[in-house]
Amino acid sequence: MRGRRWELITRAALVLAAALGAPPHVAQAQPSAPKSRFATVVGVVDDSLRRGPLAGATVVVLGTTRQTVTNAQGVFRLDSIEPGEHRIGVRHPLLDTLALGVLSNPIQMAAGQQLELVVHTASLESLHDRVCPRSGVVLGASMLFGRVLEADTDEPISDATLSLVYHDASSPDARSRVRQAKTQPDGSFAICGLPENIVGTIEAQRNGRSTADLPVVIKDDLLATAILTFSASSESVSVLQGRVTNKGGQPVEGAQVAVTGTSTVGLTRADGSFALTGLPAGTVEAVVRKIGFAQQTRAVALTKRAPQRITVTLNPAQLLATVRVEGKLDLGLQKAGFTDRKRSANGQFITPEEIDRRKPQLFTDMIQSVSGFRVVPTASGRVIQSTRSVGGSGNCLNVFIDRSQFQVMEAGDLDLALVTSNLGAIEAYPSGSSAPAEFQVAGKSCATLVVWTKTKLGLP
Repeated sequence: MRGRRWELITRAALVLAAALGAPPHVAQAQPSAPKSRFATVVGVVDDSLRRGPLAGATVVVLGTTRQTVTNAQGVFRLDSIEPGEHRIGVRHPLLDTLALGVLSNPIQMAAGQQLELVVHTASLESLHDRVCPRSGVVLGASMLFGRVLEADTDEPISDATLSLVYHDASSPDARSRVRQAKTQPDGSFAICGLPENIVGTIEAQRNGRSTADLPVVIKDDLLATAILTFSASSESVSVLQGRVTNKGGQPVEGAQVAVTGTSTVGLTRADGSFALTGLPAGTVEAVVRKIGFAQQTRAVALTKRAPQRITVTLNPAQLLATVRVEGKLDLGLQKAGFTDRKRSANGQFITPEEIDRRKPQLFTDMIQSVSGFRVVPTASGRVIQSTRSVGGSGNCLNVFIDRSQFQVMEAGDLDLALVTSNLGAIEAYPSGSSAPAEFQVAGKSCATLVVWTKTKLGLP
């Protein structure tokens, strides 16, 4: 059915060539008897990169207000076009990521005329020939292509390093691999020779700063794309808004929403909505937690130009099967900075092997023997206190889970929030001065616990 429609449309086609494709070729349909004072364009946008229709593409008549969006089959229709010479362009997030432009030659349109056209993006082969070296690591035919941009201006960043951590989902070998790349002057990067089924994450590093991890999945495909952003400004004026619901679509009240690497934490309202202000621009990780639900994370591109909005659905928490560690978390611990901080000996470090050996029933079981902390049982649950708090109050405690701050609201919250089968590692700093700068909270110099989960550290 789709092939027949394609044949009919291509009888009189306008081919729009992307920057990497063939030179544009225009073939206009013969004008029919004028029935209207306007011209019409109908057609299909073909995604030559992924070998199928390009759904959700915006097709525009440049210099006018006429535009439309392709449907799931890549089909579009533009009517009410004033007669005259026009150029037609196509916009789509995929094309933006690849820095490809799709623009026609000038077309003379007459009143009552209907043009039928097919739009082809650049081919995967042309993109591969341009960005992939002829030598290097080759474990498959897939590639990851993307760009690193300035968060508030969309200007390219040419001095970033990309790190892709992945495992081959179709291989019995569950070991993670690491591939790196550098951005080009236009902010683009490419990692070639990847397997056709991978699951992993990619982050960008620049001037000692890192973006959040973006998930990367390639499944029986040859191309994945990613855009990551940094902010050139030191201002923290970005805004993240959104709503948290359960699986049934009902609002979740009292969920904690945090942005990794900041001390900003908010709670959802009765309608599930939230708003976090004073955030840095760039690609960050938003973390949503609620006792009784599985933690959810979202990579979000923040900018000071406008608030970013997300919707998060929480699923009921599930107990994870007990997994023997046997050194499999080394790469994740190194990436999280745990390994380097452990060498500095400023705190106490509980390794995955020790957690696996002790088999705790509750998270607080692992803290009972940590110097500088005590676990106090209460009627509603256990409370962790510092033995070095000023005045002996013991309630000055900062907690970070997977690098985002966690607010302890009631006794027993940590034991409820942290499933012991998912505990990866723990860092304990008995005083505010001993905690690393990234885990200090302005105006609250307290004892600090940093908890890493197996999920975050990447254990399959």
